Amino acid sequence: MKNFLMFDFLITPWIIRFLYVIGQLIVIIASFALADEMFYGDEEIIMGFLFSILSVPLWRMTCESLIVIFRISENISIIAASDTTNSPLSISKTKIVFSNIKNPDLYINKKAYDLTTKNYIGKIAKVDLEKGNCLIKKDFGTEEEKGITEILVNEL
Repeated sequence: MKNFLMFDFLITPWIIRFLYVIGQLIVIIASFALADEMFYGDEEIIMGFLFSILSVPLWRMTCESLIVIFRISENISIIAASDTTNSPLSISKTKIVFSNIKNPDLYINKKAYDLTTKNYIGKIAKVDLEKGNCLIKKDFGTEEEKGITEILVNEL
């Protein structure tokens, strides 16, 4: 009951499945009704035939697309509830202060992340040990960021 009241359990997928069955029955009954009219020489024979052929898969695709939206919601809930410490999605990052490093070659072409936002900013192109900073090369365009003294990198 708590899951129902907190919207952790969604009833709409069940309603969609029920409506799918009802809709298919309506389509079948409508197809028989149109087929009955076809035998009397009605001018809408082609339209009735197309309705009976196209409406079944079209109704199925409509219901499936609604169910997919709810499955995405369920999968996101599962991901959010799971432990992500061993997930490949969680990248362990290490803070690098360039004035303290010994071997700058270890950091060339490593992905660099901003300290505050932890967003990817580019790859380390050059490390200047004398100045204690690095040059970040952006992936797109010719932009470069110079003089960065501290960044986050993937664990070495």
